[in-house]
Amino acid sequence: MSDEGIRLNLGCGRHVLDGWYNVDAVASTLAPRPPDLLSDVRKLAMPDGCATSIMAIHVWEHFYRWECEAVMTEWARLLRPRGTLIMEMPDLFKFCQNILDGR
Repeated sequence: MSDEGIRLNLGCGRHVLDGWYNVDAVASTLAPRPPDLLSDVRKLAMPDGCATSIMAIHVWEHFYRWECEAVMTEWARLLRPRGTLIMEMPDLFKFCQNILDGR
């Protein structure tokens, strides 16, 4: 990890990206390479303020509601001041429409 900070890709799954420090609990057989770190993203053994950005794509919905505050506190601990948190969640309306459409 450099003094400039890292960009964390948490729960990377098969999307192990160049230029990001990729973290997941398991290595996906569909990924181009293993993650940089195998770890539960709820609690990471990384220093405070080490990340300039955290990206969590389709990860948040895997936590129980009662875990969310602690997870967000952990991710905030990792982010530097003025860091960026990028999150994407499933579109519930699109999901329901797909069921209605038989997809």
